[in-house]
Amino acid sequence: MVQLLTANSATNLYWLGRYIERINGLLTNLMPAYDKSIDIDKDAGKKLYKGFNIDIEYKNAQEFLEIAMFGEHDSNLLSLAEYARENAIISRSYINTEAFGEIIELHSVLKNASNSYADIDYNLINDALSLISEIWGEVSKVSKSSTSDHFLRLGRLIERLDFHLRFSGEDEHSANIKDSIHGITDFLASQDELKGLQTQTQINKDENIIDMLHAKVQALIIN
Repeated sequence: MVQLLTANSATNLYWLGRYIERINGLLTNLMPAYDKSIDIDKDAGKKLYKGFNIDIEYKNAQEFLEIAMFGEHDSNLLSLAEYARENAIISRSYINTEAFGEIIELHSVLKNASNSYADIDYNLINDALSLISEIWGEVSKVSKSSTSDHFLRLGRLIERLDFHLRFSGEDEHSANIKDSIHGITDFLASQDELKGLQTQTQINKDENIIDMLHAKVQALIIN
């Protein structure tokens, strides 16, 4: 049976994948920066967020964690979790039941932490990372990927590539991620329900690879 996917659902699934992976990337990089900021390099947190074009200020390592996770900036983890939750609710019918529940729980964990007077610690970060691992584990359990799963995976891969390019640059790993992205977009373009859609877009030469890939995904979404 052909899975009918609206443009709105495809867009929400794509961004859901991006938001979850963005939270994952931030959490994964937070603790190493926190450890360094304690006694090796006080500005390690500032350098991390500079990679996202965000300037943050803090007095000590603990304050760095609090500002990094819940401060007033574009990579506020609670805001990202709220965006992910909203996208999941809108595209609920296309998401594995267990994965949906874990997305809701991820938001709840971060929201409760933001309202708590307790210091942020490894346990909170590990709990959030475990939930994200379970979310992607549930998505990967599907024996035959549906169109909706592919848009979700595209969001994850493009966000992962964005992180890698920001901090490691172009290398064999980034090339492998791009190959995976192009493999999915080419597959989607070949499907009956997506045939006839424009898969090639005119990209300004000044746009970076993430903008280009994002535009390629948008070209696949049903209008």
